[in-house]
Amino acid sequence: LCILNKCLSLTLSVAYGLQSPGDDIMDCAQLIDDIIFMFKYIRNEKLEQNYEEIFYDVRELCDITGHEVKMPRITGRQITRSNVPSTTPQEYYRVNLFIPILDHFIASLNELFSTHQWLALIVSRLIPAFIEGKTFDDIKEAVEMYQDLLHGSTAVIKQEFLLYQTKWIDIQPHDRPSNGMEAYLS
Repeated sequence: LCILNKCLSLTLSVAYGLQSPGDDIMDCAQLIDDIIFMFKYIRNEKLEQNYEEIFYDVRELCDITGHEVKMPRITGRQITRSNVPSTTPQEYYRVNLFIPILDHFIASLNELFSTHQWLALIVSRLIPAFIEGKTFDDIKEAVEMYQDLLHGSTAVIKQEFLLYQTKWIDIQPHDRPSNGMEAYLS
């Protein structure tokens, strides 16, 4: 519980940003990169310090509830759960819970927000609700990636972008389509 509290508190701000219907997902890109960096930093540089804080919280919770921090019984051959040798409950839970949970968060965030995913999400900048203030340079990387699927040269696509943007800038922001399907149908 305390480990998840630490990990999920790091992701709270980006969770709000990603769930807000009025926000551009691309505004969260730097924040997500920072969160991945923080998880890696905790995992590689500040593991002991962060785990000490978590284990202190665990001991406080156990004192309040009248429980004792114990490690599970270890057998010589364990096949259904992790069985990394350890001498104390603190070491056991650090090696068998804290480190794997950090690794899982890092791997999951890297998978969900890979470079390819970000390039695909750049296309969301074409949604009329988010197009104001954007330039062709904001989508150029995605245009180059998907060039084989697009008709015309980069120069033609740039002019198409400017025409499309001009069409939507004259319409009040609250009247513009706010998702891809609405934009396609309008």
